[in-house]
Amino acid sequence: SMTHLAIHSHESADVVRVTRNDRVVTWELNRPERDNGLDIYTLQVMESSLRELERDAEQLACLLVLGQPAVFSTGLDAELVKTCFGDAAFFREVVDRLNAVLDRVEALPFLSVACVEGICRLGGLELALVCDMIVASEGAVISDGHLDYDAMPGGGETRRLPARIGYSGALRFILQKEILGATEAYKRGLVDEAVPNGQAPVR
Repeated sequence: SMTHLAIHSHESADVVRVTRNDRVVTWELNRPERDNGLDIYTLQVMESSLRELERDAEQLACLLVLGQPAVFSTGLDAELVKTCFGDAAFFREVVDRLNAVLDRVEALPFLSVACVEGICRLGGLELALVCDMIVASEGAVISDGHLDYDAMPGGGETRRLPARIGYSGALRFILQKEILGATEAYKRGLVDEAVPNGQAPVR
């Protein structure tokens, strides 16, 4: 599977713009042309950033996770998923790696905030769910999306979504393929705050 792992390593480090401003670190997913898909290289950037966040935890107050105005993230990169569907062992490896990143974000001892604008589904929703708070702007379009692939969520959503919106709420959201805007997501308890367009990311 090492061949798969090298697929995107030629890309620039800009797939996630990691910036640090005093006590706040920002991850800005920056592959809008790929729907901010999480490829192996994106996971690598997150992993190396996490090593610093864990090391400097006492000096930090907040991690902001941003997407782009049109898309927060649609989860695992489409090309990567295609490769995964053809190679079960590699698929498991990728999902395990994604989960390790998500668990580490969730475990950070300071506040993490997902700032959701645009489309947020599949692993993108799972990334938002590991953050302590989710702020969504009016343009947010939040859904699960796994059933479109005849798949169940593999990034912890089956555990984290019910914790936010209850068991039956989570079941309804996933099985009825609900698509929620910011206001409705706020009413349901899926997001913690709904704000006007442009105000979710504290850029």
